[in-house]
Amino acid sequence: MSVSAEKQTHLSGHKWHISELEFSPGGLHLASSSWDKTVRIWDLSTLESVFVLRHHRSPVTCLSWQPGVETAGCLGVLASGSADSTVALWSGETGKLLQSLSPHTGWVLGTSFSSNGTLLASAAWDKTVCLSDARTGQMLQKLTGHSTGVWTCAFQTSIGSGLLCSGADDGSLKIWDTRIASSVMSLVGGHEDSVKCCAWSPDGGYIASGATDSKISLWEPRSGTLLIKIRGHEDAVNKLQFYPVISSKSVPLIFSVGDNSCRAWHPLRKRGKQLQMIKQHRVGSEVEALSLSPDGTLLATGARDKDIILSSLDVSLTEVDALPIEDQNEAAINYGATLWKKYTRKVMQRMLSEPGAGIDDKNDFSQSSNNPKNTASLVGRAVNRTESKAKENFAKEAVIHVNKVDKDPQSDGKLREQRARLRKSSRPDPPLSNGPVNNSAHEIDEVRQQLRHVKLDNHIQNGVMNGHQHADTNDNFSHSNSCDKGQAGIYENGELSPKRNGYHSHGDSSSTGSSSYFGDIEDVAKEMYDLANGGRDARL
Repeated sequence: MSVSAEKQTHLSGHKWHISELEFSPGGLHLASSSWDKTVRIWDLSTLESVFVLRHHRSPVTCLSWQPGVETAGCLGVLASGSADSTVALWSGETGKLLQSLSPHTGWVLGTSFSSNGTLLASAAWDKTVCLSDARTGQMLQKLTGHSTGVWTCAFQTSIGSGLLCSGADDGSLKIWDTRIASSVMSLVGGHEDSVKCCAWSPDGGYIASGATDSKISLWEPRSGTLLIKIRGHEDAVNKLQFYPVISSKSVPLIFSVGDNSCRAWHPLRKRGKQLQMIKQHRVGSEVEALSLSPDGTLLATGARDKDIILSSLDVSLTEVDALPIEDQNEAAINYGATLWKKYTRKVMQRMLSEPGAGIDDKNDFSQSSNNPKNTASLVGRAVNRTESKAKENFAKEAVIHVNKVDKDPQSDGKLREQRARLRKSSRPDPPLSNGPVNNSAHEIDEVRQQLRHVKLDNHIQNGVMNGHQHADTNDNFSHSNSCDKGQAGIYENGELSPKRNGYHSHGDSSSTGSSSYFGDIEDVAKEMYDLANGGRDARL
């Protein structure tokens, strides 16, 4: 199997279904948005939500991280778009709201940062795509050309390209050159209904789009050629993304979500383009959000069941490269590449001759393609720590519960009474006689019982209680139990069983000896019996 996925854990916290997921550029954090109007930032090393961002008055529909190198304790800017027509810029490091932008008059449905992090594109239901300065929040350009609402937008990942793709409700896509703020290509014929998502391949050589017609289309952007159309899901394709890791000769894999599943595709394979179907959310819950970690080891999906599921990914690029692929329209692609080179040369000449034209790119944030940490391993270690902590807490609660039960004075009193009755009933009745002997025997029996009660009380207070008090100060449950047994004794099956003292369990047949409590009591009782009958003590 060239693609396999295994569930690691799930993250819970949102109160309504998940609308978007985005890994941070370094893969150490995950941002999630929901229809509950909040955004959460999760630390994958602890699996905890470090920030809950509240600002939007309506459902949050989209998220984007600003590209850059993620360092320890420092995250870049996070953008969120909402149905309240606003775009919010947040500090990923502090969770504070930096700016609130209002470039649109309709629902904001998509956001994307340029490869250098200086531009922020936002797509909205008002049929426009707006370009804003990511540092100042000022709107720079409004791209018009779609005749219907715009569902999605995505910048090409190649640094300095400035190309932006957008998909609209009428099933069309457009490629924009943000350097001259105009459309340079229209992609039509791939869909019959609303384009809900689009993505660029890591090398910028392909565009993939998904729509409510349940189809996935693969495009060659330089020529605008539709390479393949795949029947993707049983319902709308809500989100798709290229696998971030590719070899020099491989065709990028596509991951998509829709209906109740996440699926992996080899778009140019001759037969069996679907490589894997992953169903991990509750039955009947539509999966709407998808994100792949930058190193390709972790898959995050979000659905209407309010849960975020993290799964480790294992993709064999060697096996993928060995799969036979369909013949492509090489002539059309080569012709498109030639035209694209001519267009690019013309644009560059225009920008050099007119420095004020287009949008100036400053503060180029370089992005490292090599992630220093394996995201799936990071999550795996966090899961193991969480499970170990849960086991330790369970053990501590068990010790506390046992101590409370054993230290209950009512329970101790009932146990003493029961044992006293059992011992009394097990002894043979004294011989019947008249006069003082019978009364004295009765008094001796009472004395015997009182002495046993005193010995038992002293043993419980000095032995069992001290043993359990010692257990409270130890974190290891098994160690505290061994300490209890070694010092005084424990309750086993309702019977007190101390060691190195006179008492033994009811099933123990070993002799008590002259130092046992029974021996002491019997000696005293016998002396009192002899004195009561006027006899002389043999030892006097």
